[in-house]
Amino acid sequence: KIIGSFSFMSCPYLSEIALPASLESISGSFAGCGLKIITVSNDNLNFTAIDNVLFSKDMTVLHQYPLGLSNTSYIMPDSVTEVASGSFGFSELQKVQFSSSLEYIGVNAFADSKIVSANFPASLKNIDMSAFSRCTGLKSIAFLSNDTVISEYAFNECNNFIIRGYNNSTAKAFANSQSKAFEIIDTDNINLESGVSVSSLIDGYSSSDYNVSVKNCYGVDLAGEQTAGTGTKISVIDLYDTIVAEKFVCVTGDINGDGAHDINDYNALVSAAICSTQLPDNAATMSVSDANGDGVIDFFDVAQYDLYLNSLS
Repeated sequence: KIIGSFSFMSCPYLSEIALPASLESISGSFAGCGLKIITVSNDNLNFTAIDNVLFSKDMTVLHQYPLGLSNTSYIMPDSVTEVASGSFGFSELQKVQFSSSLEYIGVNAFADSKIVSANFPASLKNIDMSAFSRCTGLKSIAFLSNDTVISEYAFNECNNFIIRGYNNSTAKAFANSQSKAFEIIDTDNINLESGVSVSSLIDGYSSSDYNVSVKNCYGVDLAGEQTAGTGTKISVIDLYDTIVAEKFVCVTGDINGDGAHDINDYNALVSAAICSTQLPDNAATMSVSDANGDGVIDFFDVAQYDLYLNSLS
């Protein structure tokens, strides 16, 4: 029923495990093992393995990555809220795309791994002690939350690396306490009167030191002469894939994100205010849709927007 904490720790030749239906609990049990194959009985009510990665049955806890694999990147399912202790320690991974729902990174979770960079999501609440200890290849990390609790020893024995985050954030306080370089993530919104092409929007950000990603309000990549409307997100990342800037485009009157302000936006607002349909989920769309600035999308915004359209004619 139980495999205790770090039971098989640092067994480099242990390459395969098959977990039975009876198993109820593990806790960093295979940290540092050379696992390549992880399977779980289909009758197990507590755990599952997807592509040889061990999860809780509901996919909210990532218990163990197969450390014997030579892969250098991994995309974490967005259902994951917790990365368990020791789950990625000693891995060959250089880059992990974290779950957008991630809340907790456990003790020694990435210790001694080859991770180079990390963008920690806004959802992240806590990084526990030694989570990234001895990650000597670490170059750059970014915190997209103001208040992530970071253990004093979370990045113990790492070489010099840069920390990015928001002003007055816990990330900045942590960097100061650890005498690490800190840069503020640029987040000012871009306010426009009408939609512009993606190429003209990103001219000021492109350089040999940075890459730029542009996605519309539905997360679809935009490029070239495509129009950047409300909710378009510009992500500027360094050569280690760490975020330097995240900016949202706000176009006056453009609610549906197509870059124009017309009757289609009015119809989208009416539908959201009266029929409770969903608008694109981002702060820029909310800002443009909340015409009277009271923080709620309702009939009063429709009336205000109606006056705005009339002023254009």
